[in-house]
Amino acid sequence: MAQQANQRKNDVDCPMTSFTPEPWKKSHNGRDLELIVQERAGFNMVIAELKHPDIGSELANAARIVSCVNGCQGLNPVAYREVVEALRAIVPDFEALAYEPDNAMPQIRRDMIAEAKTALTHAEQL
Repeated sequence: MAQQANQRKNDVDCPMTSFTPEPWKKSHNGRDLELIVQERAGFNMVIAELKHPDIGSELANAARIVSCVNGCQGLNPVAYREVVEALRAIVPDFEALAYEPDNAMPQIRRDMIAEAKTALTHAEQL
């Protein structure tokens, strides 16, 4: 719990309005750097440089950073974990409720629960 509070404090200390807008992409400089860039007016603005891209982890790190940033476009990335935790807490209960024998829950609600479960499963995959 204290770790979550510290993470939130760190996230607050770095205002979300100061980041470079999406979309970001990976780029290679032709030498020894994997770059994370944003294209502006036909030019790549360098956001970050990862050295030694021939090492597999650097390429994977660049891809993951770009994927995470672009995937959070329009969302508060700090709240993402809270949303996943909330789904973990409610989906099993709603799923059990939806299939109780005497439950008259409409099919559309069952479909919504199934979609929430699918989204949760997808969020937990790396």
